[in-house]
Amino acid sequence: MKRKHLTIPIQRSVSRNLSSNDVASSSNANIGNNQLITDVDKEQTVNIDNFESTSTQKETTCSQPLVTSQVEHVKKKIPVTYKCKSTVQQDKSDRTIPDFMVRPLSLSQTKIIDRQLVTMIVKEYHPFRLVEDMEFKKLINILCPSYNLPSRKTISESLIPSLYDQTYEEIKLKIKEGLAVCLTTDAWTSINNDSFVAITVHYINNNWTLSSNLLGCVKYKESHTSDNLSKLLKDSAHEWGIENKITAITTDNASNIVKATKLCNWRHIPCFAHTINLIVQSGIDCLKNNILSKVKAIVEYFKRSSSALNRLHEMQEQMKLPNLKLKQDVPTRWNSTYEMLNRILKIKEAVVATLALVNRDLNTLGESDWLEIKQATDVLWVFNEVTVELCAEKSVSLSKILYFIKVMRKHLSADKFSPEKLSPYCHEWDEGSEWN
Repeated sequence: MKRKHLTIPIQRSVSRNLSSNDVASSSNANIGNNQLITDVDKEQTVNIDNFESTSTQKETTCSQPLVTSQVEHVKKKIPVTYKCKSTVQQDKSDRTIPDFMVRPLSLSQTKIIDRQLVTMIVKEYHPFRLVEDMEFKKLINILCPSYNLPSRKTISESLIPSLYDQTYEEIKLKIKEGLAVCLTTDAWTSINNDSFVAITVHYINNNWTLSSNLLGCVKYKESHTSDNLSKLLKDSAHEWGIENKITAITTDNASNIVKATKLCNWRHIPCFAHTINLIVQSGIDCLKNNILSKVKAIVEYFKRSSSALNRLHEMQEQMKLPNLKLKQDVPTRWNSTYEMLNRILKIKEAVVATLALVNRDLNTLGESDWLEIKQATDVLWVFNEVTVELCAEKSVSLSKILYFIKVMRKHLSADKFSPEKLSPYCHEWDEGSEWN
């Protein structure tokens, strides 16, 4: 009889395992092949419904024992392990091409991200090498994998000049909305001995909102004479098309810039905050003989010595005082003298106790000195408050000046202040102030 190969239908999605323990010995080898094929076909057809969701292995049994050679043949035809569909994860080969592709950004989206990146660098004063930082690159890759960071050269030579041109045109259109404008200007020298001049324009736009824009901050190499500064102001006004809109200009009280504004035939308004600072600097000269020098020496000592500063903080914690640092007086910074005296008064006990432990030579302030410091801070308090109010950028302060003058006069005329202490300030108001 012609013999057929065993054909066993197996569903490949099911876990099966053939065990040879259920196969009988060769004593039943005379069973007919046809019966064997029929029995095996019946028993080896697997039904998925009979399996659990887990991939546990089950044994397959035959209804009739098989001879050894037939068992080996069946074992070759039936794989050892098959997994159920419910437990098989999607094979990587089943993924489609879009799964491996990152959609590129459109040109408009790339320009938006580039502009925001450059704006962040400019406004927050970040270095150009930020785009080469590995952690920043990882962050950008997580947020937007298809975005390619520009190089430092691209930022400095292409993106920033492009942003400057766009911003220049935008500001020029905004300034045209103002029917009248005012200017403020100032000049200073950097720590590298480079001279700069800045010009700012102020106006009310079509929405009746106070707006301010920086027209320029240039490195000025010419001598700061009134003629040179006048030419600079006129050229800047002509460049922005506002030469016929200027109603006034505000500067400090330096003689060269005051004369320069007069050469431009513009109304000059002196900076009231700068005037107050000059009055205060002249008035506190009476303290500079001994008290201010002693306070500055104490502050500088704690600035230089880290161990003394740590002892001061520990003393503040022991006395349950606020953990504050001493402030140093800077002649060019307004109100810095008041801030230095006011701060040392707040932690007076901790300062005295710490100096007694670490440096007794500096502990030279007596009770009369502390009393004079207290009275000086009471006098200077009103000047500090007025200066802070005048430095507001979102509101007009010119209309408040007369009111502030009256407030300061009333404060200085209080009975708690002795006339000899207030005479320097009152003299400045009566003789040196342009606002009287």
